[in-house]
Amino acid sequence: MMMQSGGKVKKMDDNKWFIESVSCSEDSVQSKEEMEKIIPSDLPHGWEETSRISGKGYIHVKLGHLSPYPKHEQVPCLKVLVGEFPSLELSKYDFVSDLTVSWVEDKDMLDLKKTNEKPFKELEEAKRKLEQFKGDIKFFPKELKEVEALLKNVKKELPKFKEVRYLGEKARATVDENGRKRIFSILVNRFSIYGSLVSVANQLDPGSKPIHSISCEKIWQKHEPVRIRDGCNCKACSCHFESEGCSTLKKEGYIHREEVENLLRLIIFRIRGEKPEKEPWVEIMRGSKKIESPKEGMEIKKGDIIKTKNAEIKIKDGLDNEIAIKNNTEVKLSESETEAILEQTMGEIRAKIKKLPKDGLKVRTPQAVCGVRGTIFGLHVEKDVTTITVVEGKVEFSDLKGNKVIVKENPFCICSKEQGLQMPVTVPFNLKEKFERGEGV
Repeated sequence: MMMQSGGKVKKMDDNKWFIESVSCSEDSVQSKEEMEKIIPSDLPHGWEETSRISGKGYIHVKLGHLSPYPKHEQVPCLKVLVGEFPSLELSKYDFVSDLTVSWVEDKDMLDLKKTNEKPFKELEEAKRKLEQFKGDIKFFPKELKEVEALLKNVKKELPKFKEVRYLGEKARATVDENGRKRIFSILVNRFSIYGSLVSVANQLDPGSKPIHSISCEKIWQKHEPVRIRDGCNCKACSCHFESEGCSTLKKEGYIHREEVENLLRLIIFRIRGEKPEKEPWVEIMRGSKKIESPKEGMEIKKGDIIKTKNAEIKIKDGLDNEIAIKNNTEVKLSESETEAILEQTMGEIRAKIKKLPKDGLKVRTPQAVCGVRGTIFGLHVEKDVTTITVVEGKVEFSDLKGNKVIVKENPFCICSKEQGLQMPVTVPFNLKEKFERGEGV
């Protein structure tokens, strides 16, 4: 195989690996620290955070809007709509909700048409596989009926979702016969914003809605109990002082549509304002020497450790075998003299092996060993778990005790520190299509 390097064409050694390309990864999931920045802890005036959970690629918070009149305001019925139980006790909040921002790993989920088609395809494939064994295993007819019922339900429910514009962004919503939208999620770049805060935002009353002012309500209290937010009919209120006038939700500081939408705009702005690193971050450690920003055509030598952050690096050998080292990954080209070994300690690789090197090829992880046999596969290592997915061909997959299985086309297999080597499981969709689109396998 020939490779371009520095304007010159040179023949590649079959047993040596060279860098084919280095690029920023579109699949670089935001870290926990980066996700924390998306929803600020210093919320706008009137909001209070009651809980926060975050991790790689997601953040979930529960929020309360402080009532301007907590000694009088009872827990409103709206809380029932957003997942809270009603209470007879007085509340410090006039509105509670939850909000989640998550990274969308599968790009198809950003396209409504593909999102609607995908469950059909996967369920149809599952149904087809079950039908192959119809009559052979006694419990399969039950599973087959369940899949058929799911297909009918999905076919009925999914078309109700429409793609709309909300706050200037693409959103998923249902639209009733009167044209009213109920927003379920907002899509910004590769992020989805959803939760009860999004679902009720455009259903809330505007800040201009007339209500009794707090001072007006205090006078009402002396006579008969009237909720401050039930609307205003001052002509019927003999105790109302004309000079005090009446008010609105916004003026009194109660929750209203524009206030929630402004909070969502702040989060959208933060997502769009998070500028990714312009340069791909790749580092190669060669002994005690650190090679930063490695270039195309550079040879990867035995003992080299490759680390990526926001980047993907592809390496090739003289047999046209290709390994894509994905973002947030660390691998080492072993110094073994008897066989080609790639040691993967974390992250993900995707390999297309057309012809095995004469010494063979293995990939080692902290939990498993993969004996490659001319194939296309993906390998993912996270904490104490190694997952292999075979797209074409087959791979010998073994744990460190020597137990092994042959993983063939279209299943995945897991080996973990706690449970050891598991049996391969066939997935009900086409892995090759996902692989060719560059999605995680």
